[in-house]
Amino acid sequence: AALVILSCGLKSGISDAAIDLAAAMEIIHGASLIHDDIIDKSLMRRGVISVPNKFGDKVAVLAGDYMYSVGVNIAVNSKDERILKSISAATKEMVKGELYQIEYSNIDKITEDNYYNIIERKTGRLMATSAAIGAIASGMDSAACDILYNTGLDIGFAFQIIDDTLDFSESA
Repeated sequence: AALVILSCGLKSGISDAAIDLAAAMEIIHGASLIHDDIIDKSLMRRGVISVPNKFGDKVAVLAGDYMYSVGVNIAVNSKDERILKSISAATKEMVKGELYQIEYSNIDKITEDNYYNIIERKTGRLMATSAAIGAIASGMDSAACDILYNTGLDIGFAFQIIDDTLDFSESA
């Protein structure tokens, strides 16, 4: 959500539409975390009982699906095809990232390329899209939107590498 607002604020004031888009991205992110917890059979999420652990997988799947639909509906209401296409592409890539993670979990040793492939799709594209749609909402030209998309992608990589390192160091 912060990347939507920050990128929008680079050119213009923060409009109600930008705040709605920030909410949409936060809702979609929350949905992806619920689905991730189901797949990973996570008991906790950041020190709090996970949704699937508290309510069961069936309720968690439906809650995640509902959240995705709410986020996408907000994007539809923006009436900007570029925003809807960006969010649609990001969510598709997030699912592919989960599928790659499942696929790679069956091999003895994941390669660096496999790892970057997963985190680009699961985290990088979400952050990249958040930065780009804020730029689109503020009326930036396509070159500026591309720069912010790539910046968001780099932030996503950095965030996920740090998060994974902390997870690894806590479990070691």
